[in-house]
Amino acid sequence: MRPHRPFIEARRQTAARRRLPCALSSILLVVCAGPKVLAQQTDPASAPEPAIPGPPYQARNIEDNLEIGEIENDSVKPGPVGRRVYLFKPPTDATIQLDVVSKAIDSVVAVYEEGAAEPFARDDNGGEVANARLILRPRAAPTALVVVVTDKEQVGGRFELRAAKVAATTVPDTLRLTVGSPATPGALTESSLRRGGIPFAQFAFEATKGQRIQIDVTSEAFDNAVELWRSGRLIGSDNDSGEGTNSRLIRHAGETGEYTLRVISPLGSLGSFEVGLASVALPNPAGPPVRLTALSTIVDSELTLKSPVRSDKSYATYVLKVPKDRRLVASLEGFEPIGKGRHPKVTLEVGHLGPLGFLTARTVESANETLPDGTLQKRPAVLSLQTVSEGDLAFRVTGDMDFIGKYRLVLEAPSAATAAAASEPLASPQ
Repeated sequence: MRPHRPFIEARRQTAARRRLPCALSSILLVVCAGPKVLAQQTDPASAPEPAIPGPPYQARNIEDNLEIGEIENDSVKPGPVGRRVYLFKPPTDATIQLDVVSKAIDSVVAVYEEGAAEPFARDDNGGEVANARLILRPRAAPTALVVVVTDKEQVGGRFELRAAKVAATTVPDTLRLTVGSPATPGALTESSLRRGGIPFAQFAFEATKGQRIQIDVTSEAFDNAVELWRSGRLIGSDNDSGEGTNSRLIRHAGETGEYTLRVISPLGSLGSFEVGLASVALPNPAGPPVRLTALSTIVDSELTLKSPVRSDKSYATYVLKVPKDRRLVASLEGFEPIGKGRHPKVTLEVGHLGPLGFLTARTVESANETLPDGTLQKRPAVLSLQTVSEGDLAFRVTGDMDFIGKYRLVLEAPSAATAAAASEPLASPQ
């Protein structure tokens, strides 16, 4: 007997309902498994990297953080733009070692300060084989750094990045010096302290109130500068007042206690140096000015450690009796004692001596100008003036903050025809 048709339809619907979960399960399995299979087939080195602009780098654009004691397993893409960028906040009381370990890439690690166009530390093969390694000394300020890993060969591949403490200190890189002791050697390296990306070395010494200290920094490796600090306040700095591109700073100690000096490489160059501290002679008190007798004259003299000082600057004063309605041209230039072509800055003031001292009417400074071909050309301090009455005219020669050396003061009284043809404006001291 044939089954009733409704019964047959009911069985078909039941069978369909039984097959539906299986079909749905198969579909869900494919949908869920698909991405997993694709992920397993993707080359990590070819995975897209975050679009982080730089250098310079900005912390707000960096999502990956490098933590001390952790290992970052990552990769760089092939090509010139392949890189991984991390934000790193080193402690202020420990030395940090960064290691990039890889069998796939010739790693390069560079460390930037936020906003800097150039790294202040970089290494290619400081680790084992082709691995990179950097040592970061303690830093005075707990600012975040940007760590960038690249492949020198631009092949791309996986690597491990590690940051670990290797030493702890309480005072970062501060060595103690003694005034009058022999010059102390030092060096600026990749792991030196940094300020604004500029490497420096820090020293401390004791001085007595009223003591006059001369600080000399010498180096054949880099153009150096020196800073003097007291209780967190900058009280003096110099660049190139010594021989060649060396620094010399001469200061009076305003109080007894500890002072801090920093040896700096303004151009970021690294290398060895020596720093010396000496207690030098106190200056003579200001005496009467030197009187000149001729309107046209040349004075060749020098500023020494015994020259009188105002605001830590050595100076000399001259007086010349001038007639009424006469044009005068005064020029001044300084010379480095060993004559290497660099000309220290000197200042020429013209005015009058009165009961209250030197009353300045005009001031001009000498300068060094760099020509388009890179050569250095001096520009003397030059003043042109017209006298309005007969009497004494005073000239004061002042060296730059730490200039001790020779200078030349030239006074000229042009003829009436020359003065009338002069195109520059004339001035009258008051």
